[in-house]
Amino acid sequence: MHELSALTSRHLRATLRGRAARVGAVLFLLGLAAAVVLPDARRGGGLALLGSLLVLTFFVSGFAVGAGAALPEDRVAGREAWLAALAPQGWKRRLAVVVSGWLLAVGMGLFGGLAVGGLVAALRPALPLRAHSAVALPAEAVLAAGGASVTIDLAPGASHRDLELDVRPLFRLSGVPVDRVRVAWQAGAAQGALLASVRGPLRLQPPAGATSVRLALETPRVRLRLVAARRLGPEQAPWLGVTWAGLLLGLLAGTVVPVAVLFSRVTTAQTASAVAFLLLLFGASKHTLITLAGDLEPEGLMAFAPGLLHAVSWIAPDAPLWHIVAEAGALRAPGAAAAGLLLPALLYTVVVALLACVPAPRCCATGVNA
Repeated sequence: MHELSALTSRHLRATLRGRAARVGAVLFLLGLAAAVVLPDARRGGGLALLGSLLVLTFFVSGFAVGAGAALPEDRVAGREAWLAALAPQGWKRRLAVVVSGWLLAVGMGLFGGLAVGGLVAALRPALPLRAHSAVALPAEAVLAAGGASVTIDLAPGASHRDLELDVRPLFRLSGVPVDRVRVAWQAGAAQGALLASVRGPLRLQPPAGATSVRLALETPRVRLRLVAARRLGPEQAPWLGVTWAGLLLGLLAGTVVPVAVLFSRVTTAQTASAVAFLLLLFGASKHTLITLAGDLEPEGLMAFAPGLLHAVSWIAPDAPLWHIVAEAGALRAPGAAAAGLLLPALLYTVVVALLACVPAPRCCATGVNA
């Protein structure tokens, strides 16, 4: 344990003192400054918060994928023979790189969340960041003019009143584009209609005590899929929600640290970091890509898109970074339920970390890779 902690401290110091860390810190501060001076920063603040968290996402991801540089740098600098002569075994040296990289990603996520949260609290102390609770949708939640309506069950006695719906159009390879749609709704004796963008969100206020809401689309030539639904609650302190979002970004980005270490055993630092970054990029949006591919008309090669994406998704981490950023950018505070996103991410991290620590075959076990 002492050897592992000593090696981990060595990698932490080397990374924080390196030029890449200094360049990343400068770019993070410049990006943060650019995000807060956006025109929206003096109005709703949502675009400024979205830009700040995007900058934080790439900052944290840089530390995560940078873990792939440790082992190749030891080989290039000639430290391989020196490390091999010490007592720690090869798997301990690789595990130390994984632990240090993961700690850096999580630590920078928390630090960046505190920085962004403090900046938001100073510039926009009244930012309306609202709590929310998820609402279950039917299995086939698709709206079409002249088709069947969709009924959403509401939790009785819920303290959150406003109902917000995320919608998007079902893509067709041949069709007339429609920008605005009219959606009629009915909840008990109350009813109304909304005119909104085809990509939502839609927001309505069911009367107190309503147990369900029925939706029907009145605009022809378009179909809408209900992606998510939530009840909006009271406003919260913005710095707390933003700090929690930063910590989540660090934990999710840290899933690719063992991937970078695994590939760095047999490739260069640039290749290992690039592979880790591409897997993180795909893992951050794979659920959206798979759903979009399923909505396409199955014509020609398009019919193979969902299956191909499903196959690739098995090797990518389940790290919905864009979901966390979009939630905060829409002025919704990531609640405790967001912690449920961490379980598959942490499981992926542990499994790949074990693979990275597996000793190499005797025929090719040399130095750091032993």
